[in-house]
Formats: sequence, C-alpha cells, structure tokens
Amino acid sequence: MDASQKTARKETGQTQRLVRARWIQAVLAIIVIVVILGVNGAFAPHVMPEGIFNIAVAEFGEMDANGQIHSSRPVSN
Repeated sequence: MDASQKTARKETGQTQRLVRARWIQAVLAIIVIVVILGVNGAFAPHVMPEGIFNIAVAEFGEMDANGQIHSSRPVSN
C-alpha cells in the first residue's frame, strides 16, 4: 500500500511539473510573438508616406420637400 501511495504522489508531482512547463512555454511563445510584432511595427501608428494624395470632400446639404438640395446651416452653440 505504501509503495502505491508513493507512486501516486510521484505521478501527481510529474503531472504538475508538466502542466507548469506547458504554461511557461505558452507564456514564452506569446512574449516572442509580441516582441516580433513590435519589432516589425505592428503596434506603431500608421504614417502616410510623402507624396500627393487625392482626397474626396463631400459637401453636406439638406433636401427640402420639393427635392431641392440646400447647403446645411452651421449649428450655433
């Protein structure tokens, strides 16, 4: 009986060490991935390179009951 209890405790200890080792592996893998992404600029704000850019500008208006469009009035504070 004593031998089987020792064996059970030994197996429990091995299982706990294996679980701990897998957690450490997972955490280290996540850290490595975050570092690689950081080095490659994944977390840096995106900056537009130098050059000419075409920008679309919309004019806002309101349509009256007759279907005529009129410029929107500025909102006063």
